[in-house]
Amino acid sequence: MVFTPIPALVADCIPQDRFSLGRPRFTYVLDCRHGRVLIEDLEQKYLIVCDPITSEKCRVALPCKFKWSFVGAVLCTAGYKGHSSPFKVVLLSWDGVDNQLLAYVYSSMTDTWGNVISVEAQDNIYFHGCRSTLVGNILYWPFMNGRGTILEFDLDSQNLTVIKGPPGMNDSGNFQTIQAEDDTVGLAMLSCHNLQMWQRKVNCRGVSVWLLQKTVSLHKLLKIPPQDKKRMKWQDKFLGYEEDNDVIFLYWYNTVYMVQLKSMQSRKFNGTRSREYRECCYPFTGFFPAGDCYNCST
Repeated sequence: MVFTPIPALVADCIPQDRFSLGRPRFTYVLDCRHGRVLIEDLEQKYLIVCDPITSEKCRVALPCKFKWSFVGAVLCTAGYKGHSSPFKVVLLSWDGVDNQLLAYVYSSMTDTWGNVISVEAQDNIYFHGCRSTLVGNILYWPFMNGRGTILEFDLDSQNLTVIKGPPGMNDSGNFQTIQAEDDTVGLAMLSCHNLQMWQRKVNCRGVSVWLLQKTVSLHKLLKIPPQDKKRMKWQDKFLGYEEDNDVIFLYWYNTVYMVQLKSMQSRKFNGTRSREYRECCYPFTGFFPAGDCYNCST
């Protein structure tokens, strides 16, 4: 896990040792939201929820009979704010034997996992690189299964639903679920050197459909010279999404870009080591109390 502050966006940075997990372990970041980072410990087989601002770390044992192939999300409990607030962890796993998608919800208030929630899977689920997006009180994960599948988990009703994404979703990491207008789910997608913005809406017949809202040329958006148009398609992909500021991170031919979706303003990160970012990144945003020796960092 490598923490890199975004220059010019903050006055001071979080010290690197705030992200230290103690002795070296095989760890993997699963999610990052509301000032917390969710980490999987592959060696000890448990989860770590850490707050880099306060240096607080909470170890969470995995639920019983858990299938060791999953994605996860961390978020503050509704109605609470601040670093001392209770939190929830949501894990999704695929049971290949019974062909079931399984969801588990952990509450720090009770230090327990809830009952398993399941839904039948239409086909094999590939979890690698699946990042969650929180829209209202619903979590979304787009899956790389070749069928344009998005998993929807409603935290209020505890319902787990498989929905179909817009045309063009594939296995190349060319899509990212986002927050669209009116608190609905959207999808940003890379297609033929363009950035497409989709939104899921309910039509006059009461059916949810995907509507294409905007198409923007990546060459114009990222200010890429025309001679670079020959770059191969597989070199372009999404790295992450920051919900609070509606910002996506793109990897384009060994370079990382940040794009603010509302203003469509982009920024290139010079000096970043591309090998560290070509898989995925988890944007972290935290807020320090007034008078603290540090300001906010991302």
